[in-house]
Amino acid sequence: MKRVIAFFLTGVCALGVVFTPVAAKAYAEQNVVEITNIKVDGVWKQVRVVKAFEDGSRLYEEKPAVIQTVRGGVTSQKAYHHINSSGNRLWSATVVGSFTYNGSTSSCTSASCSTTIYNGNWSEQSCSAYPSGNTATGNVTMIRKVLFIVLETVPVTITLTCDKNGNLS
Repeated sequence: MKRVIAFFLTGVCALGVVFTPVAAKAYAEQNVVEITNIKVDGVWKQVRVVKAFEDGSRLYEEKPAVIQTVRGGVTSQKAYHHINSSGNRLWSATVVGSFTYNGSTSSCTSASCSTTIYNGNWSEQSCSAYPSGNTATGNVTMIRKVLFIVLETVPVTITLTCDKNGNLS
């Protein structure tokens, strides 16, 4: 009988550990903007951290990368990467924008969004993008589940801007 009670109490405690982070994770992140050196997938990189989380994970921004250029236009992408405290990627979110520019104005003509999952506990809840003025904006929400229970939700807004001379930020 003592073993049955001990087993039952162990199960209850284990469930308590699983469910405890739900409330804590809702406010555990803090917005920061810092340039720092961190190890990502085993390689040291200088990155711009945009969010730090209580568990030591970080969300960092990748500089815009040109995909294609044509006279008076450019297609580019900008990505955010979420890494754990060991520097391993958990997921990435990318916005792609196409722009036109002529030296006096610029305009975003299209925008798209995508995600890549590196850790099976994470999944995409939503991913959408839209062009507005000279900016492509991607809105992404990623969730972490264990046993079908959402333990963490990370909303991200990625903005990719092109100025009148084709400079990206």
